[in-house]
Amino acid sequence: MLDPSAQRCVGCLRTLEEIARWGEMTNEERRAVLAAIASRREESR
Repeated sequence: MLDPSAQRCVGCLRTLEEIARWGEMTNEERRAVLAAIASRREESR
């Protein structure tokens, strides 16, 4: 489910682009997304 204002999934906090590209991403790109998600979690607290 997407948060329309943030354009992110309310569960995993990934953007639509991140979700769509996940299967094609390198491990390095995935680690960067996971780091961004950690930051997003902290911002939302």
